[in-house]
Amino acid sequence: MMLREAFTTTIATRGRDEWAEVFDETWRIFRDYFYVLTVASLPVAGMVWLAAFLLSVPLGFTIALVMMGGFREILGVGAFFDIPLFGPNFEPWVVMVLPAGGFLTLGFIILAMGYVAQRKQARKAGEEATA
Repeated sequence: MMLREAFTTTIATRGRDEWAEVFDETWRIFRDYFYVLTVASLPVAGMVWLAAFLLSVPLGFTIALVMMGGFREILGVGAFFDIPLFGPNFEPWVVMVLPAGGFLTLGFIILAMGYVAQRKQARKAGEEATA
């Protein structure tokens, strides 16, 4: 009971100026805390972004090279990592083993990516039209 009386007495007896001081102090503390959370953490955020960028570029390049090499090996040799995928009647595409096969593979990958992007765009336009 004493705590409730003390609390209500404190709220009731404080004047407008005293509450202004409390508000100003609270705002100053919040402002300093906000500064620490935002401005002071920008270098850390920059380093995290740089690390993510420096890791994502080689990872994406590796995925692209493995995809191209796998496609060329499957069609040019008929195996993937020396595991035969087709029967003995498979006729390998010699052009896929040659340098021109790399350009053909790159063209196929770009064609497939364009097809997927076009389908996604058409699906999105269809959803917007029905909504």
